[in-house]
Amino acid sequence: LLELLRDDAALLRALLDAITDRDYWEDEGKEGFSHHPWAVKQIAGWLEARPPDERAWFVARMLDDLESAMIGMGINEDEDDGDEYTSPDSGWPARRALVAVLAELSERLTFRTFTTSQRDLADVVVLFARAATDPNSFTTRRFAIRALGNLQQLTSKVADVFFAACQDVGEVYRETRTAVNRFKVFAPGSLERVTDAIRSPSITVAYHAALLLDELGVSRSEDLGREGRKRVADELVRLLESPLAERVVYDFGEDSDGRRIGPLYDVIYEALTRVVAGPDAPKLDSAAETSEAPTVPPPPSPVSRVSERSSPAAENPLDVLERLLQEAKAKSTA
Repeated sequence: LLELLRDDAALLRALLDAITDRDYWEDEGKEGFSHHPWAVKQIAGWLEARPPDERAWFVARMLDDLESAMIGMGINEDEDDGDEYTSPDSGWPARRALVAVLAELSERLTFRTFTTSQRDLADVVVLFARAATDPNSFTTRRFAIRALGNLQQLTSKVADVFFAACQDVGEVYRETRTAVNRFKVFAPGSLERVTDAIRSPSITVAYHAALLLDELGVSRSEDLGREGRKRVADELVRLLESPLAERVVYDFGEDSDGRRIGPLYDVIYEALTRVVAGPDAPKLDSAAETSEAPTVPPPPSPVSRVSERSSPAAENPLDVLERLLQEAKAKSTA
């Protein structure tokens, strides 16, 4: 192609045009898979091999094109006649192609590849969060969630689209199962959004919110430190006392009608133990601090929970963890 085209920019445009169509996107490894996944990997590989400055220029151009393609996205959508899906003026095929290639690059390269003097990381995150709301292509939404996970920045807006993706079609939902463990930077405001989501009527949203707080437990955050962790831990303790925690969680993986995970209580409990023992949490006192990594015992059974809940006031979360550590140490030396 390069022999027929005038420069690399024209070549990239031709490569993107090759996957800018309305054909169904089917992943590799499945019967009847489409050409799109293979082509995306070829384009991303070609970009990855470019010199850094040249690659950065191409990525910046694709981000600009994506932003332009999202102007007016969904405004004229009419679910009754589907004109937006078939109209030649609809921009969803271009959005799908651009987001797919950018998501593949986010798998291979660091976030610095996406930032320029004109567009910082926060702007890039906003762009992908917008793409994750594309009403015309679940494949675009799926790859936007993948890119957001790889960029590792959880903002309030990202939390909103992430929880929406938890309730999306199977292809998008399964992307959240991978992305949930990739967020490392929790921006101001995201903490409250995630904590509130555990009370969601949707058990799937509540489950993923608890997993995000579990990840938060091993990450530093602008919202945390001693006071922030105590605030989250206090809320988690209250949630453990709520009937909402007794709901049963199911994971809807590929080719599955739902795999039973267990009660939400167990996931919240695990998140609590990690939040109060994270990298910027206060150190525990006494022998618990010097014991050799005792194992925290599993959550109590529902029967024992009832007796524990008879107490009118919940313990301080830090005291809870210290007590558990002390009990574990006592058992190990008995």
